[in-house]
Amino acid sequence: MQGANGNPALIPAGFDIKWVLQAAEGDKNQETNLGRTVSTDIDLAKLGRGGAWDLQRLSGKFDPRFIDSATILIGMYAAARGISRNDILNIENNVARTSKYAKGTPMDSTYTHLPARNVTNTDIGMRLVQSGAIVY
Repeated sequence: MQGANGNPALIPAGFDIKWVLQAAEGDKNQETNLGRTVSTDIDLAKLGRGGAWDLQRLSGKFDPRFIDSATILIGMYAAARGISRNDILNIENNVARTSKYAKGTPMDSTYTHLPARNVTNTDIGMRLVQSGAIVY
């Protein structure tokens, strides 16, 4: 899979992306069983800095090699869970509100706390699931 910059989006050795999709399916089924619709009130610990899918921080320190794959996985989770693009990007935007990015990082014009690259990568992840390119 390729990230926003067209380079391969690297995944750390031993990390199975199907785990993310299975988690999304389980979360979706749990909400359905409780008689609720998919909400945006999801477990931000999964998506936030240092969370289970924050591939750029799995080692406990920042590793820029995995920057694209972290947000691609968020898009994959959202698509598998049934969360809309706008809802997941609003969640990411809120998480990123306190982030500090390198000077000159192009920010998205709609989700103003997110780098444009994050939005593109989230879209890539959503398309991978919606198109059937990623099967779980």
